[in-house]
Amino acid sequence: MVLSTGSISFNDIQNEMGGSNPISLNEYFRDNSSKYAYAVTAVPKTGNSISMSHFRGASKASVPAETTYSAGKDATKEINIYTDTYWTQTIKINIKWTSNDKIRTDTKTRTVSTTTTENRTRRIAGYTYTEYFNAGGILVPVLKWRDAYDETYQVQVTTTSDQTYYEDVYADVNHEALLSTSIIYANNYAQFSVTKNVNEGTIEYLGSNRHRYTYTNTRSGEYFVNIVYSQPP
Repeated sequence: MVLSTGSISFNDIQNEMGGSNPISLNEYFRDNSSKYAYAVTAVPKTGNSISMSHFRGASKASVPAETTYSAGKDATKEINIYTDTYWTQTIKINIKWTSNDKIRTDTKTRTVSTTTTENRTRRIAGYTYTEYFNAGGILVPVLKWRDAYDETYQVQVTTTSDQTYYEDVYADVNHEALLSTSIIYANNYAQFSVTKNVNEGTIEYLGSNRHRYTYTNTRSGEYFVNIVYSQPP
């Protein structure tokens, strides 16, 4: 702050407002291109008389702090915006959400068992056996011989092997995206104008340099509407 009492020097003004030597009061008009005293309301604009006394107790203007509004899914929020006298207001509409996304695919190995039916052959050795014949009501045993022969039979065979497979891994991932940007120019800088993405809300003029920005969040996340102030170029 420039001294509030006592005599004021050029150094006092320069230390608070900025600037370089050689110094001249003409550099410190509120609307001067140097912007040393930009938005310092006590300092006059070009075309008016300026003196050291205009800087008594004055401080260099600070850019207003960013303001943030938020709303949950399907919520509607209205923000009243006054066209600032000095600062450009940039309305940034962001959405933040968390989703379960695939983050990688892992390669893994597992043991697989397979069962098949196989036909096999075995040799049956020759052997004797007895057959009975009816001879007039009397059973007569007769010894016979069976030659060796091959017999086919089936068995169940189980084998194991290593199999490679792929497994997707999912995790909760935080996302953020800028949906649109609207700019309201300062009154003292240029004629009021707005640029915006019309799909992301509406801006209505309510009179007395006041506008209303309305938006509805239809996405599965939370809206964050930031109003960022900056000094016009």
